[in-house]
Amino acid sequence: MNNKHIYNKNIIKIFLSFFMVVIMMFIFNYILFKNSMSGMYDQVKKNNRLVVQNMIQSFDNIFQSVDRILYTVDMVKNNNNKLYDSSGHKNLNMLEVHQISKNLVELSSTQEYIDEIVVFFANSDLVITTQGTMGFKEFFEQKYSNSKYTSAFWNNFNYIRHPTTIIPPTTYLDQFSTNRDRTKELLAIVDSNILRYYRPSTLVFVDKKKLFEMVNDKNIFEGTSLTILDQNQNLVLNIGESIALEEIQNYEFTGQNTNIIRSKEYEYYIEKSSYNDFMYIHAVPVNYLTVFKTIKTNQKILIINVLCGIFLALLLSLYLYNPIKKIFNVLGIKDNKGGDYWKSIKKNIITMQQEKEVLTEQMQLMKKDVRKSIFLQMVQTGRWDQELKDNIETYFSTFYTNKKYAMILFAFYKKQDIDEPEVLPLGQITEDIRNQMQEKFQNSFVLSVKRNEVISLVGLPFEETQKELKKNLKEILDRFDFKQYIPLIYLSQFYTEEYEFSKAYHDLQIGKSYRKIHPSKDIITIEQMEYKFDVYFPHDVKDKIYHFILSGNAKECIDFIHHVLDENIKKNIAHIKYINLVTDIFNSIMMTLGLCGYEKNKIFQIEQNFLKMANEDVDDQEIRWLLDTIIQQAVEKVKREKENKLNKSFIMEYINLHYMEGLYLENMAELVDTTPKYFSNFFKREFGVNFVEYLNSVRISHAKDYLKNTDIAINEISQKVGYLSPSTFATTFKKYAGISPSQYRQNIQI
Repeated sequence: MNNKHIYNKNIIKIFLSFFMVVIMMFIFNYILFKNSMSGMYDQVKKNNRLVVQNMIQSFDNIFQSVDRILYTVDMVKNNNNKLYDSSGHKNLNMLEVHQISKNLVELSSTQEYIDEIVVFFANSDLVITTQGTMGFKEFFEQKYSNSKYTSAFWNNFNYIRHPTTIIPPTTYLDQFSTNRDRTKELLAIVDSNILRYYRPSTLVFVDKKKLFEMVNDKNIFEGTSLTILDQNQNLVLNIGESIALEEIQNYEFTGQNTNIIRSKEYEYYIEKSSYNDFMYIHAVPVNYLTVFKTIKTNQKILIINVLCGIFLALLLSLYLYNPIKKIFNVLGIKDNKGGDYWKSIKKNIITMQQEKEVLTEQMQLMKKDVRKSIFLQMVQTGRWDQELKDNIETYFSTFYTNKKYAMILFAFYKKQDIDEPEVLPLGQITEDIRNQMQEKFQNSFVLSVKRNEVISLVGLPFEETQKELKKNLKEILDRFDFKQYIPLIYLSQFYTEEYEFSKAYHDLQIGKSYRKIHPSKDIITIEQMEYKFDVYFPHDVKDKIYHFILSGNAKECIDFIHHVLDENIKKNIAHIKYINLVTDIFNSIMMTLGLCGYEKNKIFQIEQNFLKMANEDVDDQEIRWLLDTIIQQAVEKVKREKENKLNKSFIMEYINLHYMEGLYLENMAELVDTTPKYFSNFFKREFGVNFVEYLNSVRISHAKDYLKNTDIAINEISQKVGYLSPSTFATTFKKYAGISPSQYRQNIQI
């Protein structure tokens, strides 16, 4: 009895000793596991936030691009007014239809995510697409078939006043397709018809899959989500798990860049677009660690290890007293039973290793996006705070620590003689540049920033000269051989401090501004730029544009503007000077539109879109097309106004154009098909003065211009402004100006 008691007591002591070792190992492993995983996933959470911010910026840029496309299509439609008078395809000018379709192809080719651009009409049996024309019902019932968004829906929708509307991703069936998968998930974006009721509508189909690929949706971490709401808080898109919108539907956005709402399960980071008031909601679980399979696998392994440790402690305790075979017989444990534990451990270790590899790969992709986001922040914003400084030190310190650095911009411009260039393969070009930069420089970072630009940052030894750097860049430049594009390299000065990244970027922008209008293959630095003051801009540009438009001479106005632009191209002025010149011409056209009674909201919209185009790298052909289109619209407006002749704007325009002729009340009454008495009363009511007084004030105003700006004799001036008698001119001038014409000229000269 005593021997058995001692036997059991000793087994318990040995077992407890081993058990304590197992427990201590478990505690230390658990603490190590928790600290390491918490630290790692805190960094993951921070990186994921930066990735989502980059995605939000990408979405915002995409929506701006679609808006520009809708505006451009609207300009094209307005430039083809014959389409508006048609009900069906029989009365359409098919040459104009073909031109619109051709323009749609050019617009859709600039963005890979656009599946189709459609122009359709109320009560029409025709739509215009990038593929040509198609029957209205055939297009919406067979080409883009959907049980909800049928041809009847789109026909009725065209009659409802609506702002620019986005229909969330919906599956459409292409019954004409021969592919196995004939369905696509598409967003439908319809332009506003508030200002142009009953005009043709523009519909842009956006491929959801390609759109998500463009914003790198795979980089968003599991368990988190990004939801996009429009200005009316309607759902537009969702990436990741859907969120409960009722938790934030009554939320009032403050003036901060990012607002945060916390619930029991999620933190919601809410950002509002300054461009279109869209809301971007990034949902992150409060208990962030529980969403990762790797953590659950590690926890399972820890538990299995504890159980195995207890089992081994018991096994070793018994082994000290009896042969292992007897112990198994006593406990009734078979040889293969314990093996299941080891198989489970092995399986989970393999799973953990696989997920670790996936996590590492995903972390690398996230790191690239984070570096991209930080790079854009440090060069494009004037903000400089501790957070940005810490991020720069983390990701870009190797470029300026014991080194100097420079920024390089690779730009690709369409050749002058190419009307419709192929889409620039910017992704492949970026990868080629990245490989070549890595071959030539120890530290390099390469990023595509626009549809025709790739920017690079290089870290260089202090002894590196600009001549040596340009030699390496020249070798890269010579490898580019495009038939339709001209490559150009802009090079910044050297810098050594982290806060000077924005200065290097500014150097590149200056280089772009002072490039030639039609550049050639070259490397441009600030030191080699030439500043030219000589710009061709006749003093009467504004007057000629005004008179050409009011007289309905669109062709003469366009030819005159093209002449001014051509003369400046011959002078080889800088691109920024050219844009300033175009802006002056554009403002003259806008002023004329205002005088013609053009709607203020339309003028504002045209100006906003012109400013967007002026800030982008548009070429000379696009600028001329925009000016030509606006002039043609202005002339059409003037012609429509002249159809209603008894109109204040028309009468004022006619007098301003014909003041130098013999204008009499009877002539004007005959011109507008009314009696002299009625016209006199109408004129007095609308202008506040009688016809003769208004005509004299216009003539005297022009006479002052001649006296001020020319040396023409006073007698000749009197004839130019419509007075046959010099004495009548002198008397009238003194009545309105208070002094004689000769005294007025003398005062101006003094």
